[in-house]
Amino acid sequence: MRKEGIEYWIRLFGELKEEGLFTGDVLDKALSQFSFMSTIQEELNELQDVWNAHRIRPSKNTNVPCGIPDVMFMAPYLWGVEDLIVPLTEDLTTCKDNCKFLSSVPCDEDVFDLCTIIMEESGLQFPSTRTQALDLYLHLRDTVRLNVI
Repeated sequence: MRKEGIEYWIRLFGELKEEGLFTGDVLDKALSQFSFMSTIQEELNELQDVWNAHRIRPSKNTNVPCGIPDVMFMAPYLWGVEDLIVPLTEDLTTCKDNCKFLSSVPCDEDVFDLCTIIMEESGLQFPSTRTQALDLYLHLRDTVRLNVI
């Protein structure tokens, strides 16, 4: 996963912290969630297909199977294990009622509202690339910290 793109984010957040552009306080966390969450989620969604099709190498640990995750899931009998998939017997409405769905607001609602106002006043769009997400974070952080704190 690191090789496929996660390393970029680990390095970026480390650099932001080293440069004093991310302190870990509530505001910086919310601003980073607002700015980066959708871009990171898109990359993770793309990475999911690659990850589930990669080959897991044999390990000395006998409890760790090797193979391709998608194939292992679809044909567990090839690994001599029991298929534990259980057919759905309950109404889907019951399942939906017991689920917590992701919010369209990726951070604190007050910070979200503030960020959308700043973006509108600055003529900014939600980011679609890593660079745009970083630029948005830095702009929002400067604007909020200068005007609020």
